[in-house]
Amino acid sequence: YNYKSKYLFSASFRSDGSSRFGENTRWGAFPSVSAGWVVSEEDFLKDNKFVSFLKLRGSYGVVGNFNIGDYRHLSLLVPVLTSANNVILGGKAPASLSNNDLGWETTSAFDFGLDLNLFSNRIRFGYGYYNKITDNLLYNIAIPVSSGFNEYFSNVGKLKFWGHEFTLGTDNLTGEFKWNSDFNIAFGRNKALELGVDNSPVFGDWVKTEVGQPLGQIWGMEWQGVYRNQAEFDALPKHEGAAVGTVRYRDVNGDGIVTNDRRDQTYIGNSNPKFTFGFSNNFRYKGFDLSVVAYAR
Repeated sequence: YNYKSKYLFSASFRSDGSSRFGENTRWGAFPSVSAGWVVSEEDFLKDNKFVSFLKLRGSYGVVGNFNIGDYRHLSLLVPVLTSANNVILGGKAPASLSNNDLGWETTSAFDFGLDLNLFSNRIRFGYGYYNKITDNLLYNIAIPVSSGFNEYFSNVGKLKFWGHEFTLGTDNLTGEFKWNSDFNIAFGRNKALELGVDNSPVFGDWVKTEVGQPLGQIWGMEWQGVYRNQAEFDALPKHEGAAVGTVRYRDVNGDGIVTNDRRDQTYIGNSNPKFTFGFSNNFRYKGFDLSVVAYAR
């Protein structure tokens, strides 16, 4: 809906079904709504010499994820061999557990922002804030081997993502020699709200994710220097194979012995960048052009 190019509104609703999910939860509902207000079209700003364009915008919506491969909700059979009376016989055995309640992973997102152009659009500024919740994560969870299986595919876990994004564009020179610049910077954060059926941490290769912490933080033994002399070596906790001059690690659990396992491991870094930014400059003169681009995180 568009009224006088000032008030903008849109809404949609879709219901999707996927045969990759169980019969009980095959269908998902995904609504969305957005609105915008072009403030610069209002009478009190329409003839403003400095503000060329000003728009406020916001939206909310839900999307679903079904990218898990086929037949994950079924108990699949695989060929096996067994023997009876010294005769090899072929048969079938279940390779996985069925889950008729396996359903959509959903992400609900809210965002708000503004677009502001000044001085006949020669300066363009944009700001956006987003907040996303991913719920009912599609994930393999470990189960007791007494069940006859090692894992079970289910909907478990909840993650949160939020952040701020800024953009700035300028037309520095507009004559025969043209020069324009574009800059953007984003500050994104995330954390786990729920994990698995009992919120147990999830470990990977040198990373750990746990409830209340950012995703995929670097996890390992904390370096604290080296054993500089024999007296220091004798007085401090040490790991197997340590000697004067070798690396000294922190005794995290305080038992006087450093072991290369989770008892003496801790967070040693965050793999998520504090910010990302990009900066580009474009120069044009007659039939020649030059672009200079920088990116950092």
